[in-house]
Amino acid sequence: VQGHVSYKPFSLFSEDKTGRTLRVAQAGDADYRSISAAVAAAQPRDRIEITDSASYFEEGQITQSFLSIQPASGVTPTIDRIVCFGVQGITLQGLEVLDGIVVQDGSVNVVIRDADIHSEQYGIIVQDGSVDVDIREANIRSGQYGIIVQDGSVDIAIRESDIRSAQTGILVSGLSEARIEQNQIHDAVYGVWVQAQAQVTVAANQIFANSSHGVVALASTVTLADNDIFDNPDTGVVVQDDSAFHLIRNTVSSNGKGILCYESIGDMDGNAIEQNRGVGLQ
Repeated sequence: VQGHVSYKPFSLFSEDKTGRTLRVAQAGDADYRSISAAVAAAQPRDRIEITDSASYFEEGQITQSFLSIQPASGVTPTIDRIVCFGVQGITLQGLEVLDGIVVQDGSVNVVIRDADIHSEQYGIIVQDGSVDVDIREANIRSGQYGIIVQDGSVDIAIRESDIRSAQTGILVSGLSEARIEQNQIHDAVYGVWVQAQAQVTVAANQIFANSSHGVVALASTVTLADNDIFDNPDTGVVVQDDSAFHLIRNTVSSNGKGILCYESIGDMDGNAIEQNRGVGLQ
């Protein structure tokens, strides 16, 4: 993957921290008619609250720290795209996004919660050495990759989300570190793909109905614990290319093959490998 994604729309530059609520709606009582205008006026620790269910076809580059964006209770606005660029302390909650969320340029402490993303390309990208990004309760439908973590981004958590994509559900690459837990990852070609010296823990997920492999680890360190990996027509788990692995208490069932390990070192304990159509463990 994979390249970088950069967008340059609206920006935040004020340094005063006043903690205001800036209300946005396309009609009626509101402080601003567009999210762009609210972001341009925002100061650190302000909250932007969208109070209607309109469509906001805007690309937003957030360059000010300590800001939150969320809808008011009972409304479901739609936003085109959001990019966090070198910021910290950002919260994005309850947003419906059409063309993905990007966290880049070393952003720190970004929370993405309860996002509904329907994108032709990428759902969420975390890149450029970003740190402490918490993705939780997301619903992602994407044409290529559901979530990408790359470029040495660390302390990335992906939790309690439903991820469906055309190519790969979650890709972690390039010395990045991530924890993937309690998600449903399905209906891609590959469920989870880990490569290029990444370090990943995959725990308590359901990884199923991907058209090739459930989990693939190449030249990386991976811990798989308490996952249910099933109905992947090729292989449940593939580990190869000098990877280090720990496979603990996983259920790997009804796949084409169960677990394949090539030229890698690790340990396995308490796994249930059953009812796979081909070899169970190799």
